[in-house]
Amino acid sequence: MLPQDSNFFPLLAYNFLEHYTFPHARMRYFILFSLFLFGFNLSFASHVMGGEITWKCGGNGGYLFELVFYRDCNGAEVNVLSENLRVWNHPSVTNITVNYISRTDISPSCTQVSGGPQPLDCGTGSNGGNGIGATEKVIYRSSEIMLPGTPPAQGCIFTYENFARSNAITNLTN
Repeated sequence: MLPQDSNFFPLLAYNFLEHYTFPHARMRYFILFSLFLFGFNLSFASHVMGGEITWKCGGNGGYLFELVFYRDCNGAEVNVLSENLRVWNHPSVTNITVNYISRTDISPSCTQVSGGPQPLDCGTGSNGGNGIGATEKVIYRSSEIMLPGTPPAQGCIFTYENFARSNAITNLTN
């Protein structure tokens, strides 16, 4: 039998809310923390599609290095000042600066069809492309670099590092 005290029901309601809102408050904090934590794991740059490093002999006995960089126009912007090539196995040269030369929209072109999609275009700036396949070619070139000494038996290795692979590349796994 329930007590006839008129304060019984307000106490019951108070205790009910106190015990059942606390786990919900913890759940809200857990959800917010999870979104914060996993939100950072899902954010990444997305512009590198590929590239190539080439060199040719310069006029004064040195070498001219060129970095050609292929960019997904729907991703992050590229550095329009310079990039660095790393040099491995050379006794004195460890880094080569290649300066920005040009950028060219190399998106596939097609004849516009009435009612069809717009032709692909890189646009300008970060995320300037208008669809998957909008591609840009960016060229960097060094001044003449002297590589003194005799190369080691295993040769010298020249690399470029950029960890911003395009989402448009689907045949590689993370």
